[in-house]
Amino acid sequence: MKRLLGLFIAVAISLPSYPVGAKDVTPETWSWQRSGFCTVEPDPKEPGGTPLNPIKLETFGELFEISVNRDEYLLDADPKCRWVELSGLYRWEDPFGYHGSLVESFPKHLKGEGARYLIATFLPPDTRAGNFHSRNVTFVGRFYHRCVPYRKVERGENVPEILVRVLEDGTRIKRSECSHWKRRTLIIRDVFVTEIRDEQPLYISGERNRSLIGELSDYTGNDLNEIVAETREKIRLLQDSVEAYADYEAQTLEITGDFVSEERLANSKENTRLNIMRIVSFETTLHHHAAFQRLNARRAKIRVFSDTTSSLDTKYACVCLRGRCKDQWPLYESDAQRVIDPFACFKSQEVRMIVQ
Repeated sequence: MKRLLGLFIAVAISLPSYPVGAKDVTPETWSWQRSGFCTVEPDPKEPGGTPLNPIKLETFGELFEISVNRDEYLLDADPKCRWVELSGLYRWEDPFGYHGSLVESFPKHLKGEGARYLIATFLPPDTRAGNFHSRNVTFVGRFYHRCVPYRKVERGENVPEILVRVLEDGTRIKRSECSHWKRRTLIIRDVFVTEIRDEQPLYISGERNRSLIGELSDYTGNDLNEIVAETREKIRLLQDSVEAYADYEAQTLEITGDFVSEERLANSKENTRLNIMRIVSFETTLHHHAAFQRLNARRAKIRVFSDTTSSLDTKYACVCLRGRCKDQWPLYESDAQRVIDPFACFKSQEVRMIVQ
């Protein structure tokens, strides 16, 4: 088991956020539509022609540095859709609809340094990435350059899937620039996971660090026992089936506000259910985890944390999947949201306000 007990100071990277879709948006919005589908398949006899014969990069940041320092890189073609083998630390995230990212190492992830490649798709598509979150892995996949569609648009070529601007009347205007993506321009798609080198995720732990980090603290509210009891019920439901758990979360979803319509509430409940039911969701991944299925819901060790940095009174009820979790409980909200083994956390359903 690999864990980090020392305290690290991480520099967070802030990325721009774009809403997806044009409904209920006035007067305009930006919608990211991914590009990068292969137009010409590589010769299977050449290096990188098949996933069984990938090109091995000399350094992790080799393609990254080229893409950052040379704007004309891959201007006239796709990256020939060649297969490339790359090893690094996988982070299970959802930046702009992608399936996480690959960084060179855990220390560089904490500092926000070095190359970071976004993952577009896995093969097979039902790969549960939560099983190797924050672990060192080896991927084989195909790169494409995010800026290629922009450059082609500037030259008058038709590129159907790029960042577009949606006006109030539904007019869609293609945006032919990518300066704000300069350090996030390389995407890996069709990714095969060929090796997972860590049994458990890498994350900062150790109770001595909790007060120093100051993000998750023990919850001591009057409803603590109620939250623990509800969590035991959630464990039982999720062990039984993802569908039963999804139905429970949808039914108990609470939304308050002066302008909450019945239709909006019903849509929110259905979206909650569908998100949980996804084959790659956190809940589905946890359902299939052997240690979680072996838990005795009545006796499992549960610890409830509150997020001191959130204005939504967010709470996480975390259950230990092993015999003991001393000095292994989450210190950061991001770990409470994504780590599966040695613990897994259920997020409380915070009250949200929806305004029409």
